[in-house]
Amino acid sequence: MRTTSETAQRSRRRLVAGALTAGLALAGSGVTASVAAAATPRGDTSATAVPTATTVPQTTVPLDHLPNKGPKKGGDSGSTTGAKFIAARQQLETALAARVQQLAKLTTQVNGSTTLQTAHKNYLAAALATETTVIGGLASKVPGDVTWAQLDADRQVMLRDNRVFAVMTPQVYEAIEADSIAAEVTALQQVQEPELQSAVAADAGQPGYKNAEAHLNNFIADVKVAATVTANVADRVLAQRPQLWPHDEQVFVLANKALLRADLAVAHADYDASVIGLATGGYSGS
Repeated sequence: MRTTSETAQRSRRRLVAGALTAGLALAGSGVTASVAAAATPRGDTSATAVPTATTVPQTTVPLDHLPNKGPKKGGDSGSTTGAKFIAARQQLETALAARVQQLAKLTTQVNGSTTLQTAHKNYLAAALATETTVIGGLASKVPGDVTWAQLDADRQVMLRDNRVFAVMTPQVYEAIEADSIAAEVTALQQVQEPELQSAVAADAGQPGYKNAEAHLNNFIADVKVAATVTANVADRVLAQRPQLWPHDEQVFVLANKALLRADLAVAHADYDASVIGLATGGYSGS
């Protein structure tokens, strides 16, 4: 029987998957979704709530999925003191500030994760530290930019080399989710499965035995599915690079689908375990 904390954990997991899906969809529709910041990773005690996805209008923050080009300069294309240049510089400052904030959130999630594998955690920590240094440096530099060339070069670095929202964000949250599922699968296989097998074997000949045996077989199959579909998901996600965009997007979409399928398989396994508990007590339903 699942405890209240397990039920809450399952609910958080569905919200994470949903936020990732929504974020990837929004990335192609003209708004920036703070995909990871809008979700709470399953299995991490550092997270306490699941806020709603935050969107930022395109006119306010240049989007990670847009081409690496600055705004049209219009009538004052040669001016570095005109209204258009000042507006473009302010826009870039706002975009950088949003990324500084997002990187801080991602760093908190990685540091607080209790399920990330050591290699994955080390990689993400190093990548986040590098991006934080670069984006922080740009945030300090851009207010002093006085030419369009400087502004465009800094924008290129922000987008081409440091796609905080489009690449780093799904990397962090999908890696955390994948490793969290892997840890849960290990516990199901090494701890719960032997316990269920013993309970079913001890019930041989009793009214609920056949029912318990059927659900035990389902439990084992479901856990195997979860293990199979999430194998190497984190590694594939972490192999992506900002410079590969937009090809990275398909990798993140497929990873998210695998995580959703694994979540469903684990939910089915939990159901089977619950029915086994009833069946070994004589329950003969389904």
